[in-house]
Amino acid sequence: MQKKSWYGVDSTASVPLEDITWIGGASLHAGRASGGGGGGDEERAPDLLHPRCQAGFMAIAAHALSKDTIARVFTTQLNVFLRAGGFVPDVFTVIPGVISGTMGVLDHAQTALRPTPAKSHYTFSLATASRVVNSISFLKKESMETKRHFVRVWVHEVYREVCDRLTEAAEVTAVYQLLFRTIKTSFRDKIHVIFDKICNEDGSVTEACLERVCWGVMGSLDTPAAERRYEELIDAAQLRQTIAAFVEEYNGQHQTKLNLVTFKYVVQHVSRICRILGRAGGHMMLVGLGGSGRRSLTHLAAHICGHRLVHPRIVARDGYSDLRRVLKDALITAGVEEKATVVLVGDEVLQHPSVLHLLNTLILTGDVPNLLSPEDHSYLLERLRLYAEDRGVTEADLWHEQAQRVADLVHVVITAPPTPELRHVFASYPALTTHITVDYFKPWPREALVKVGEHYLEAVPLRRSIKDAVISAATATHQTARRVSEDILTEGKWCPQVTPASYLHLLQEFRALFTARQTQVTAVKKKYLSGLDKLAFAASQISVMQEMLASLGPQIEEATQDVSKMMEIIEQESLEVEERRKLVSAEEEEAGVHAANARALQEECQAELNQAMPALHEAVESLNTLKPADITVVKSMKNPPQAIKLVMAAVCVMLEIKPEKMKNSSGKTIFEYWGPSKRLLGDMSFLQQLKDYDKDNIPEAVMDKINKEYVRLPEFDPVSVAKASSAAEGLCKWVRAMASYNAIAKIVAPKRERLAEAEEEVRERMGIVEGKRNELRQLEEKLENLQRRFSLSCREKEKLENEQKLCGLKLERARKLISGLGGERSRWEGAAETAGAELLRLPGDTLLAAASLAYLPPHQPEVRERVLAEWSQAVVEAELEVTTPFSLVDILTPPLHVRAWGLEGLPTDAFSLQNATAIKHTVKWPYLVDPDEQGTRWLQLHEAANELVVLREQDFNAPPPMGMVAQKRCWRTRCLLSPRGRGSR
Repeated sequence: MQKKSWYGVDSTASVPLEDITWIGGASLHAGRASGGGGGGDEERAPDLLHPRCQAGFMAIAAHALSKDTIARVFTTQLNVFLRAGGFVPDVFTVIPGVISGTMGVLDHAQTALRPTPAKSHYTFSLATASRVVNSISFLKKESMETKRHFVRVWVHEVYREVCDRLTEAAEVTAVYQLLFRTIKTSFRDKIHVIFDKICNEDGSVTEACLERVCWGVMGSLDTPAAERRYEELIDAAQLRQTIAAFVEEYNGQHQTKLNLVTFKYVVQHVSRICRILGRAGGHMMLVGLGGSGRRSLTHLAAHICGHRLVHPRIVARDGYSDLRRVLKDALITAGVEEKATVVLVGDEVLQHPSVLHLLNTLILTGDVPNLLSPEDHSYLLERLRLYAEDRGVTEADLWHEQAQRVADLVHVVITAPPTPELRHVFASYPALTTHITVDYFKPWPREALVKVGEHYLEAVPLRRSIKDAVISAATATHQTARRVSEDILTEGKWCPQVTPASYLHLLQEFRALFTARQTQVTAVKKKYLSGLDKLAFAASQISVMQEMLASLGPQIEEATQDVSKMMEIIEQESLEVEERRKLVSAEEEEAGVHAANARALQEECQAELNQAMPALHEAVESLNTLKPADITVVKSMKNPPQAIKLVMAAVCVMLEIKPEKMKNSSGKTIFEYWGPSKRLLGDMSFLQQLKDYDKDNIPEAVMDKINKEYVRLPEFDPVSVAKASSAAEGLCKWVRAMASYNAIAKIVAPKRERLAEAEEEVRERMGIVEGKRNELRQLEEKLENLQRRFSLSCREKEKLENEQKLCGLKLERARKLISGLGGERSRWEGAAETAGAELLRLPGDTLLAAASLAYLPPHQPEVRERVLAEWSQAVVEAELEVTTPFSLVDILTPPLHVRAWGLEGLPTDAFSLQNATAIKHTVKWPYLVDPDEQGTRWLQLHEAANELVVLREQDFNAPPPMGMVAQKRCWRTRCLLSPRGRGSR
């Protein structure tokens, strides 16, 4: 500034600075506000104005606002909000009490709740009071009926902004008492009247009642996130069900599932996070130990609010590329799509001042310098112009609109441990003090531990009473481990903190160990009991088998006699069947000869009949050619030719139609067929009668008359008749064909009689043959039944013989088993009894083993012994049986493995064996603090057969060679990480 020039990092050329006005700001009370009661902060406060800065700046002091000014600002803000929201006038009367009460709580927090190294997040300023007032501005008149609702929401907001960051119950009690006095004096009301829906059964309102006060934006699954109101949630059970439904919905939409139990602790923190993420410009810092559920609850809260959540990796060596990419996407999404994004950064952010500075700038200004490339800058500007094309705004207005959207829609959530480093973070980055709400995650209470235990052990096969005892003892072991860890840290020694994640580790270890050990011990018990059952069964079966052998002898002898008798009967029956079969065969041959003769005679008759068939077929065909018109023509003739009369007369004779008596011209009586012929021609069924004529049964008199009076006449010829009428020609052919057929039939008739006699004889003989066949079949069936019975008898005899052999073999083996293993009975009974007792102690022993794996590995031997003694006492008090004295190695490691470990170089002292057991059975990755490299050398020998891969520090930045973990895809690969070439992890 003094030289009016700048030197860049890319070149040594001087860059002139012209027409630039520098404005700086600093708080002389920043040290005291963030550091606490020590004098060191006050001594460092003047350093905020370095002498070189004083030489280039003109210092202007800005005094703090007076209380009256602050009250006027807040009053005006609330009045404007209530009038714009259309609230009832009754609500305006409580504004002075809200303002004075808020300032009173702020004064108490700034004086009584000073930050300390263990409470670095105790940073209360005017921004705290401003957030309380601004939070009230998110209400809708639909959520508020009377002024008491306004007081309730004010108490809720004070609790959220002040009490949520407190770590001790006494501090919360002081705030509760202050609010109690404020309600009584400033609002002229009674606290049990204001909180009538959450008071105790006796009508009193205690501190625990105020903790149940909950306002939130959870709504329901059916309500879109944008339409949910900030309203009071009174029904705690319904609220838990709603959050559980949101968890289920989240798991259905994401690959990474949330394994959450919706107990009171979870409900409280989810509602607190949703309260901030559901409003514009809301940012949070979640202070607590790792594994307390901060990230999981943030994921759930972002899902409930309908926001997209991103969790960038913070890696300094790549220039924080992932974080910058995530922030760039969030800025573009907020400006272009107007959609909210939650940026979640983890505990490691405290070690990266550049990231904290970047987040501080984003929260304060709604922008991140040098984040957008020129292409992104142009794209964002064009999209903003599309929204504002009708308003005629400038580019500066567009960027102001962009910054406002980012400030409203990009939410920053920081997770941080409660470490003294937070004081410097709050002092150096003012946005973390003025714009961020702090939520402190306290250790899980006993209720939470029990609920989580019930959830994780739900599938464990234990009786309800034993499961409750296990959960109670597990809760006690966790609380004991946390107390011991805090005591060690208080002494200034190193010890990993016990967090809720440690309790989950305990439950996971118990679930895995109990399932495996129950299967193992049950199998051992069943094995010995099975052996004892076999011994007892063998002893009881000796007399039974002896009796069976004695009874099988007569049965086998009787079966042998039955088989012999049956064989004789079968031989006799077989001879009879064979004789009868020969007789039937002879009868069949004789019947076959007669049948052949009958067939020959039948063929002869048929051949002679076939001679007349062509003429008959021709006559029938000629009838088929006749048309009704031809018949009508003949019928209509009054004086037909003689040939037609002759043919029709023959037809009438064939059909046995009598002629009419008439007198001729000389007066002589004659028989005339033309009249009946005309009537016959008029019959519609005339032709069908001729076709259906029974040619085989023509009366003899009819045929005699036809032959004598018609067929012999020369004029009764189809050729001659055809000259008179084609219809008469067909009828003539039919009559002549019938005559020819009848003549041949007379010749064939005797032969047919002989054929009938022959066929009748064949039928009689075949009947006789069939009867003898039936007799033969009956004999064969009888013989087959005898053979079947014989086979069954043989099999029964063979079965009895096999049973006799098997019974003798079993008897011999049973005697050998009794004589050989009789001395093992007592040992097996003892082993089965021991396994049964071990099953009874299994829940308690497994719980102690799981707790040892989850909590004890970081501690020294004397601490392990002391903690294990307390745990054993807690397990006994929970009415669970436990092995005394308890040994982790004896419970989980067989003696053969211990001996093998010793041969591999592992020291055989109890401490080393416990560590090796923990390495072999833990579900987590072991981290070895191994200054002497004893454990490392043992691991290399122990895992040599499993192709152990050793990675050193220099391997992390180099591509993995062939055969390393990357080439094996890390599937069931043993890997040892060794910094600086020495194995210690």
